[in-house]
Amino acid sequence: MQFKNFKYTISCFYRALFCLLLFFILATNLSAAEKSGLSIITISYGDGRVALFWPPSPLFYSGGGWQLEDASSGKIVARWGAAELEQGIASFSVERQRKLRPFLAELRSQKNRKERGSQVAWLLIGAMSDFQAARKLGLGRVLDLVPKGKRSYRLVLLDKNNRPTGKKLISPAIDGWRASSQPEGVVNLRGESSSIGMELYWELSAKPSIPTPVFQVTRTDGNGKEILLTQEPLWLSPELEPGKSAFVDSLAPLETKLTYSVRLQDIFGRLSKPDLVTILNVDLEALKPPEKIKVKPGSNQVEISWLLKENPYTSGYVVERSRRSNGIYEVLTAKGLSRTTDDYLDKTAQGGFTYYYRVRSLGPRGDVGQAPNPVSVMVETAGLPSAPAKLRSEVKPTRVRLFWTPRALPVAGYIVEKKREHDKTWVRLNSSLMTLPQFDDPINLGDFGQRRYRVIAVAFGNQKSRPSDEITVHLPGHPPVPAPFFADIQSEGGGVKLTFHVSKPENSTDSLLIVRGNSGKDLGLVIARDIDSSQTIYEDRRVKPGENYWYALIALDKTGHRSKMSNKLFIVVGASEIPQPHQPRVKFVEKPFRRVRITFDQPQGYLRTAVMRKLVDGPWLTIVGDVAGVNEIVDADPPASGLIQYRIAYLDENHNWGPPSKSITLDLDR
Repeated sequence: MQFKNFKYTISCFYRALFCLLLFFILATNLSAAEKSGLSIITISYGDGRVALFWPPSPLFYSGGGWQLEDASSGKIVARWGAAELEQGIASFSVERQRKLRPFLAELRSQKNRKERGSQVAWLLIGAMSDFQAARKLGLGRVLDLVPKGKRSYRLVLLDKNNRPTGKKLISPAIDGWRASSQPEGVVNLRGESSSIGMELYWELSAKPSIPTPVFQVTRTDGNGKEILLTQEPLWLSPELEPGKSAFVDSLAPLETKLTYSVRLQDIFGRLSKPDLVTILNVDLEALKPPEKIKVKPGSNQVEISWLLKENPYTSGYVVERSRRSNGIYEVLTAKGLSRTTDDYLDKTAQGGFTYYYRVRSLGPRGDVGQAPNPVSVMVETAGLPSAPAKLRSEVKPTRVRLFWTPRALPVAGYIVEKKREHDKTWVRLNSSLMTLPQFDDPINLGDFGQRRYRVIAVAFGNQKSRPSDEITVHLPGHPPVPAPFFADIQSEGGGVKLTFHVSKPENSTDSLLIVRGNSGKDLGLVIARDIDSSQTIYEDRRVKPGENYWYALIALDKTGHRSKMSNKLFIVVGASEIPQPHQPRVKFVEKPFRRVRITFDQPQGYLRTAVMRKLVDGPWLTIVGDVAGVNEIVDADPPASGLIQYRIAYLDENHNWGPPSKSITLDLDR
């Protein structure tokens, strides 16, 4: 890279330069470089010459300069300032001066430290690829005939008056009569042909002691002619991305054996030993498949055609075929077809099958190119397939299994059809073709009667055979028993009266079951069996008033098969009429304590007894509110004298009271 283009040739290498600029980025402030422990970069040519390189400072271009001293003796061995800068600029070409002078003028007037540092960095980038230009700009020096032995050099910055500023850098000790090692080259150099040219790949060795920021590439063809491909050295990324090429020769001759040489260049302009690789640059375009591949089906044959390639390195074509798009392809043209052949007739295709075809290009050495996307076609079949034969069945409780004798190819599969009893049309059972000569038709709960089946063969061209002979199958099920239904439900006299009917046809029902439950979640119990199908009324007296009940019906045929349970009817049982009790009997007893014994008749069923008492001019009071299972109680707290009346009443479980009995009067004074 020539210095005149340093500002315009850096493009995608900022990240690569970061590691290199880590040393030089302190160029805007040499005191910072001094504090960081960084030093001048030096090499020895081994003949008494020593080359030195250091980072720039804005002071260099604002009237200041530097002096280089022998660090041990303090002797000044070189000096550089504004006059030397002007001489250096004047030595450049007119075009380079035209670009450089405004740049340095802007640098001198720049007040923003960050912007000034960026401009200094641009100078550094240019200097790293052109050591001669770096010396003219005050960034390096070559010392001739230095004394023998190791010695260090000190760079001292000078102000506009040539006085030391106190800022300085120290070089490592170096012997000018012992040559420094040459730059290390790249490793694992290789090349690959691609659609954009010859791509070169390499790796870098361990971190070099002297930065090698740029590289050169040359190419030698079969005639031995060597061409420099990098007219200006290109910047090198110190961290090459895996799988990404480092250099592309977009003008590499095709179908030619080429030798490439790659050399690294350090900041002093020294080149590493060349690393070489020889590779044949294959024309990948010649191996690309032809375009506009078409297929035309015929009777047991397929015609394949394509558009001829104009590439001179395409030597011919190969036609391939497979039964599956991603399957194994067989080569139909083992010897290949000429580069002027644009079609092929496949006479080995079998009618009714779908085939996938590919056409590949051949290279100049007979190498086969990449495979294109396949083109599919279904080959036509001559005539209709034969109908399936020997259709038979096997009946199980849950399915009907059909068998038949398969037909020879080309048969793609079979269609199974069914017709139920009393149906007029055939119904297809399988949505996709059956490839095996067997089919299972499920028998669902409640299926009965008979079914008829037939099978149709289908060719690959979708041609259908005539239907096979029909087969009739009798199912093991029975006709469903129709569920009965309720006409009415009522609560009468503390019981439940049900009115119901059987469903049509009436002769399908032989008897009924009545089911009763207490809640919606209750499964229920059968409370009545063997009710004749002609009976329409049933009374349930085994209920309790106030309770919730539901009722349902189940019909049975003569063989004992049951219908589904009918709809449920819910009801709350009402109370029956509570009778009036007979008049109670009373007896006053004084010993062993004063008390009145009241005797009465026990109520029937679920009724209970309440006993009431009334004093003269007083109200009726209940002395016993709810008793059951007894016919006598004792009033243990009668009054001391006077008249007293007693009566009783019956009440049900819901505490509904019936009419009271006649009262009986007891005179305690008699």
